[in-house]
Amino acid sequence: MHAPPITRRVRSEYTPWLTKDIMKKNRNRDYLKKKAVKTGSLNMHQAYKKARNE
Repeated sequence: MHAPPITRRVRSEYTPWLTKDIMKKNRNRDYLKKKAVKTGSLNMHQAYKKARNE
């Protein structure tokens, strides 16, 4: 006989400093990094660096 599985709910932490604008910039940065690594393009790498340092 086994113990029944326990279901637990995890709440996300409220982060007031993480605005929609910042999250949008983070997604764009991650997208540019993925493209820069995949293509190996110098232009994409420079665009990623610019987005990363904003």
